[in-house]
Amino acid sequence: MAPLYRGLYSLGVITCIAAASVRCYYRLCRSEEKGGRKKREGTQTQASEEKWEALIAPGMRKEDKGNVRVWKLYTEAESGRFALKLRFEPNTRFPNHWHGSAEWCFVAKGEFRDNYGTKKAGDFFFNERASPHRELQAGAKGCELWVVKDKGTNPPMLPPYEHKCPFE
Repeated sequence: MAPLYRGLYSLGVITCIAAASVRCYYRLCRSEEKGGRKKREGTQTQASEEKWEALIAPGMRKEDKGNVRVWKLYTEAESGRFALKLRFEPNTRFPNHWHGSAEWCFVAKGEFRDNYGTKKAGDFFFNERASPHRELQAGAKGCELWVVKDKGTNPPMLPPYEHKCPFE
């Protein structure tokens, strides 16, 4: 009797999810008919489309140049928010910088250390606008970060801004 109950419960959950999806789709279509929210297309990036480029940041040490690669996955036209992947070779350091906009980061592979501690594969972290980012270094096996970032720059902590945030 228990397996039957679990099966019916799962079926009920799936039915509720499907019904909610249909309701959302119906509301979206109705609002479009009334001149409301416009339909948006999804964006997909395939692994076969990999476009890795070297990322050389101001203040980067000579021995680290070419050891950080970036693949820009998507940029939202209206807001400028973008998604990218960063790949660090083992023990690569990245220059200290300020965050000119918010960023959401997920460690997909390897290990990563900064002034906030060590992050391992599966960890998530968030950097607020105007927050400092110091002592960044990939672990012994390197790392890969998946990042979503609001439009903005990350100026290096070089004179005159090594101790004072330029966004305050």
